[in-house]
Amino acid sequence: MSVVYLDKGLKDIPDGVLRVVFEGQGLMFGATSAGLVLMALTAGLAIRRTRALPTYTMWLAFLAVLGNLVAMASTLDAKVGTIGFAGLLTFALFLLVTGIVMVARKATPAVAATA
Repeated sequence: MSVVYLDKGLKDIPDGVLRVVFEGQGLMFGATSAGLVLMALTAGLAIRRTRALPTYTMWLAFLAVLGNLVAMASTLDAKVGTIGFAGLLTFALFLLVTGIVMVARKATPAVAATA
């Protein structure tokens, strides 16, 4: 969107509308990344606590946390927007590996503690 705005590619749309759309997409991307950080962090901590999945899946979850923190920082400037893919790639890697581990039946069911 910023390239279109800088090159004046859309002459019919007022400048203010383009600014609002650009800021809105940044806020939505940041909020989505924050949700992914929370999900990956809690998944990693749950894997650590229960040992239901292999340890490397926990480290991949923490890598996804780091990648999405970097992705949130990419919303600060339009010139570094491409580093936002770090969050997508690390989270996709975590989901892919965890899914394969679960399908391959490498996961061990956790037993609930009785009080």
